[in-house]
Amino acid sequence: MPAGVFNVITGSSDIIGKAFCEDFRLQKLSFTGATNVGKILYQNAANTLKRLSLELGGNAPFIITADNNLEKLVSDLVIAKTRNSGQSCTSPNRIFIEESIYEKFIEILKAKFTKLKAGDGFDKESDIGPLINSAAREKIQKLPADAQSKGAKLICGGKAVDNFIEPTIIIDCLDNMDIFRIEIFGPVVACYKFKDLDEVIEHANNTEYGLQGYVYSNNISVAQMIASKLDFGMVSIKRPVTCKCKSTFCRT
Repeated sequence: MPAGVFNVITGSSDIIGKAFCEDFRLQKLSFTGATNVGKILYQNAANTLKRLSLELGGNAPFIITADNNLEKLVSDLVIAKTRNSGQSCTSPNRIFIEESIYEKFIEILKAKFTKLKAGDGFDKESDIGPLINSAAREKIQKLPADAQSKGAKLICGGKAVDNFIEPTIIIDCLDNMDIFRIEIFGPVVACYKFKDLDEVIEHANNTEYGLQGYVYSNNISVAQMIASKLDFGMVSIKRPVTCKCKSTFCRT
């Protein structure tokens, strides 16, 4: 590769980001990170009319109707949730389950979560690794207490050793809980039951984030209808992973 084609620049993100935005020689910026930082870059880049690609935060809903194979579905959810220990912008955070299968779903998910092994990410026997730092751990550890104080139940996990968090399930969640509103970025799921599709679509869209959503229904017409009404840039139907290296992320 010719010199200067690819450069790694280290230093203060504030200083470097400002310099990139203000330099007229740079015609395009791509950024992956927090939504509030993306807004700052968007504003600063306007003065030089730069093109931007922003992949920002997510608070993905995972909607489950009653006509699913629960064993297969839960296995897919575990794959999607535990990838990078939940530290992914597309990680499903809010799990919406149709009321008639709610209890059975929780039973199967708990059985799978409690079998997951935390450890070194380079160890093939490990299922989940650590969080990036202690600040991330401390943020996540506050979520169960807030949810429980507002009526939710912690049915497994919640404990931490160093920066490892046990896979955690919180059930009977509501929109007013912190776990509903923030990007979790850890191996924690918040479960909600619903009775009708209009209800679940309204709750799923009740977030400031708009990156990724998931729909699981064996009725393709129902799945496509739900997907069309979700206010998210990407919606995966019956697949635990949307990302492909040849595809772009869109709208957040």
